[in-house]
Amino acid sequence: MNDRQQAKNLVDAYLDTAWSNYMQSIPFKYLIKKADSVVLKERLTGYQPVLAEYKGFYFSTIGNTDSSIYYQLEAISIYESIDSLAPKLMNAYFNLSETYMKGNFLDEAFAYGKKALKQAKANGSKLDLKYSYVLMGSINTRKASINKNPTDNYLYRKKAIKEYKKALGARKQEAILESYELSAVLGLSDNYREIHNLELEESHSSYLDSAEKYTNLAFTLVPDSMVTEKNIVRLQKSYIMQEREEFPEALQLINEAGSFFLHHGELFNIKQLYMTKADFYKKMGIMDSAFHYQKLYYNISDSIVDLETRKYTNQLETQYETAKKEKRIQALETQSKLQKAKNQLSLTVAIAIGVILIIVIYFLIQNRKKSKRLAEQNKIIQQSHKEIEDLIRESHHRIKNNLQVVSSLLKMQSKNAKSEETKANLLEAFNRVKTIAVLHQKLQGSQTFKQIQMQEFVSQLTEVIQGSVMSSDQDIQLSTDVDPILLSTDQSISIGLIINEVLTNSFKYAFAENKGSIILQLKEEGTDSIILKICDDGKGLPEDFDISQNPSLGYKIINSMTVKLKGKLDISGINGTCTSIHFKKTPIA
Repeated sequence: MNDRQQAKNLVDAYLDTAWSNYMQSIPFKYLIKKADSVVLKERLTGYQPVLAEYKGFYFSTIGNTDSSIYYQLEAISIYESIDSLAPKLMNAYFNLSETYMKGNFLDEAFAYGKKALKQAKANGSKLDLKYSYVLMGSINTRKASINKNPTDNYLYRKKAIKEYKKALGARKQEAILESYELSAVLGLSDNYREIHNLELEESHSSYLDSAEKYTNLAFTLVPDSMVTEKNIVRLQKSYIMQEREEFPEALQLINEAGSFFLHHGELFNIKQLYMTKADFYKKMGIMDSAFHYQKLYYNISDSIVDLETRKYTNQLETQYETAKKEKRIQALETQSKLQKAKNQLSLTVAIAIGVILIIVIYFLIQNRKKSKRLAEQNKIIQQSHKEIEDLIRESHHRIKNNLQVVSSLLKMQSKNAKSEETKANLLEAFNRVKTIAVLHQKLQGSQTFKQIQMQEFVSQLTEVIQGSVMSSDQDIQLSTDVDPILLSTDQSISIGLIINEVLTNSFKYAFAENKGSIILQLKEEGTDSIILKICDDGKGLPEDFDISQNPSLGYKIINSMTVKLKGKLDISGINGTCTSIHFKKTPIA
């Protein structure tokens, strides 16, 4: 067997093993990188579109939709340029359509779903054709779910029903459902039930009967041995029970399915369980429980990724420490052998020149090999550094996403608040969380993770505050003058929270006629002194105003953050309100 064939066999082994680890992103990425290095080294160009597809799968598993789409389009471009590879286009179109659908790019998902359907017909594969019909049904279902117009929603769901029925075709009535058939049956049940809930003349009880018919079909034709699928159908059946207001029966089905999913740790289905419970308690009017399960649903995805990230970080640290020890040992070995060569040289001065040359050449060759190995290990260490930095950047990304979830939940809760005071407090909490989220967004793009460029941070933060606090009937001009200052992460958080509180107060209370201007300055004074100054031309403060006696949370935050900065706070209420804080810049290690 020649070297090229051996390289191909090695790539095939890596790809096969990667596919068996598809849902475990860490080993999957490692195996794809190994296969990619062999392909590049041996110039196995025939594997390029396959590797591009696999890279697309990897980025899809970690939720990076943009990168996944990039690599899948690269694979499709190669397949389309070579006639002999045309049969592979069906799967490539199908997978890209699914990725677009996950990212809610539904027009693109529909376009590539149509291409997959057309290619399946050209290939003459009935099974691929049925899967494509299910995909088109799913896309139309997703379009319906985000369409608030009842008529359009109805039309998309009717299209989805048509595609799902094509997927089922002339199947045997009593046969066990294949995976695509189960998806089609549950899709039919879901769409009939949603049409029943639409406020249209067509939305009569027969649609709910049809939904129940397909749910019962799934329940009957999924054997008890397929435990996971059986419990998925139980969740679907619970929705029908809820529509018929058979709440005890619905809750029993939910609990039966939930007991299995929680016991077996099937995280994807646990997510669906939490959403089903949230919907159930919402219909029952038990909003505390509904809100609790809604939060669990949002949190579980990031929890899965965080577990994998921590595991991979530990692996990288171990590899990094091992590489350092090996480098130190090899350096000592090299030093010892060089010293031995010197001693041996002094003892063999009288030996013929030819013998000396042979010895010198021998040690030069050995030294070159060791230097090469050291260079390779240096490269590994540098790569480990880069991967650790990427993980830190990903952690800030996750923290930012979690904060955005929290802020979204606060905003949702504010809309349901009955009192204006509660609503205002929740919106203020939303802005505070959003301030910290903006900081972590800046840290995600930072090179050092220890300091923040304040011009960009203040600009982005003021846009967020202005967009969430200023009402449509206000005409308030906000201008900023910020020096290109680098501050530590802790000081940046304090400054961000102070800016949020002062600007929020100005927008809400300073302008009796909803018209005026605000100037924000952050300037350097000398080498390490900073002044933050925020002034408005509003109605000012009462003559007896004393911030130390003010009970509001906003002023308490301003006072607390000023103390944390070890700064001096001054507030003037003449001809508007002017808040100034002088503080020393903390050295950044």
